[in-house]
Amino acid sequence: MAAKTFLTVLGSGLMLAGTPPERLTFEQVWSLSGVRVEAANDRRGGHSEVLRVALEKGTGPTVYLKRQCNQLRWSLQCGLSARPTYWFERHFIGLANDMGVLGPALLCYGESRQPTEHRALLMVARLDGFRSLEALLQTPLTREDRRTCLVNAGLAIRRLHSQHIEHGALYLKHIFAGPVPHREIRLIDFERSRLQYSERAARQKDLERFFRRGWQLTAWDRANFEEGYGRHV
Repeated sequence: MAAKTFLTVLGSGLMLAGTPPERLTFEQVWSLSGVRVEAANDRRGGHSEVLRVALEKGTGPTVYLKRQCNQLRWSLQCGLSARPTYWFERHFIGLANDMGVLGPALLCYGESRQPTEHRALLMVARLDGFRSLEALLQTPLTREDRRTCLVNAGLAIRRLHSQHIEHGALYLKHIFAGPVPHREIRLIDFERSRLQYSERAARQKDLERFFRRGWQLTAWDRANFEEGYGRHV
């Protein structure tokens, strides 16, 4: 495997320690320190972690930096080569954003491929003002507000499935709602997303997982989600 290192800046205004975006390096971003937001993940023969990072020594915006080593995934989409799972996340966040099913803003993506290790990083913006449905649905909401969250979630996920995209990790903790009254929806964690051969295939795989893991959803909640989705699911 030929050695290769690159960093692609995807968002505007990203600057570290006064370094303009076009001069940032992979190692400079990789070495940022922050607070780990969840337990490190050791699977697929590698390692990954997610950090919450306050840029510019706390005076800049807060972002999420995802770092991984030797966590690769094969796909026909990539021909005969394996790519880091964060490559797929970057790809599908971009597709979702293009179709109006918004995810977090992409800031930068990079890889460092060496003979003994293949590292990748992905930096995304924090969803300021948004809360996960997992947390939000456990708080006192008015009946209309709760309904708005669920209907809008159904609309967003139907739009994703209409393009044959299976999210792959469609849980309440990965669906975020914005502030009242509009409750705009954002989706996160596209690492396991993939293109399916049909809308039906994407729907079946995602929604079976969604309802099985959404233990706090009542029958009324499900009816409102299905109303937004636009069909019996």
